[in-house]
Amino acid sequence: MKIEDLRGNELGNIGFVIKKSNYKGVVWFQHHEIVNELMIDVLKYLTALENPPNNMIFSNNIECLKLVSITFICLECYVNDVFKLICNNDKNAFMRYRGKSLDARLKLIIKTARYSNVEQNEFYKCGCFQCLREFEEYRNIVFHGGFYEEKTFRKTLFSENPLNCNVVDVLQALKILVDIFTCFRFIVVDKDIMPQSVINYGGKMYFEKVDITYARVIVPMFGHILKKHAVESDLEPSLSDFSFKSTTLLQPKDVLFCVQCKQQGSQLEPSWERSNYMSELMNKLTENVIIDKEHFRIPNYNKM
Repeated sequence: MKIEDLRGNELGNIGFVIKKSNYKGVVWFQHHEIVNELMIDVLKYLTALENPPNNMIFSNNIECLKLVSITFICLECYVNDVFKLICNNDKNAFMRYRGKSLDARLKLIIKTARYSNVEQNEFYKCGCFQCLREFEEYRNIVFHGGFYEEKTFRKTLFSENPLNCNVVDVLQALKILVDIFTCFRFIVVDKDIMPQSVINYGGKMYFEKVDITYARVIVPMFGHILKKHAVESDLEPSLSDFSFKSTTLLQPKDVLFCVQCKQQGSQLEPSWERSNYMSELMNKLTENVIIDKEHFRIPNYNKM
């Protein structure tokens, strides 16, 4: 068996079937697993901030850059999934859509869903769209190598130099993500597609809606961290309460949501024998290194 063959297992995936679509298979949500892992990682990071291992965790932090980047990936996947729902998983429509910028894709979703001018105006007034645009600019600087390109953000508290980010950038990104979740949560009549993530605590394991975890755990935890360490922030983490109404394009009888409950394809039975090969390799790497305990060794870029 090749380890590459194990990538086809879709156990736990959540998706949908559009009954009137030309494509009769299941369309798996791209955002589901990403948002679940994101929430777990954010909760772990906030826990570390409560009782920090060192003071560097509060300043420029690669962990925060990772969390913000994953948040944008999750946002982009969610917007794509919403469009697949709206266009009845029409492949040609999606191919025309996917080359557009994220804010342009969002506009196309709103147009395709045939929302009234009143609802559209309310959406643009709530500020979510403007914040999403700044998040996209922030992401472009990070993903396209512009670390030394400074940008002044007016609607958000993102760092002017995205490489220099901390917990404020994480909370700002997460707020935008959950605000967009909230905007489109009721697009299917009689359904709520607010993403959910696993809560595993105190012997209880279940799925909780992300906006609930954000409001009842993440925001108060952020406030506690600020108070405990005697620091302040201008960030307003409260969520927008705007949600689009259900679109007549998506009736309950037309959309079937489903979960993959059975494993498919190749499965591996790993070796449970305990080993510690990493220690062997690290010992070999460091065995001939001489450390001067009086001087910290900085990176050496001289040709050896």
